[in-house]
Amino acid sequence: MTSEIYKILYVENNPEKLVQLKQLIRANSVESKITFDIITTGTLEGISLSINKENCDLIILQDSPKVPTLKEVNDAVGVKNIPILSLVDEADFLDKRQLMMNEGAIDVGILQQGESLFKQIVRTIFEFKTQVGYRDVL
Repeated sequence: MTSEIYKILYVENNPEKLVQLKQLIRANSVESKITFDIITTGTLEGISLSINKENCDLIILQDSPKVPTLKEVNDAVGVKNIPILSLVDEADFLDKRQLMMNEGAIDVGILQQGESLFKQIVRTIFEFKTQVGYRDVL
């Protein structure tokens, strides 16, 4: 059986966090029929280029002063209909979760919560694809 490959754009400038996300996905997708290809950028230009060139299935935005804000990313994505999962630090989760959801994040997660975050990634992609498919049928 072949596995489906989904492209994730990780918006972050910290190489350690990129490695942590890749390890988290690798560890949780063992024996899975799903494969994730992770690309990364830290700029709005990189986001636009990646979206247009790579046809991403999900954007994961790390809440960090070094990367564009959720609003800026939403504006760059425009009508491309790509879900955005925002990652925040554990200490900021309660304060930022509702704010991020109001600004357009599909969900808010924490990088340190590996298995839970992996489930959020998979659920976000598949729920969004189901919604888009449902709209196409209508």
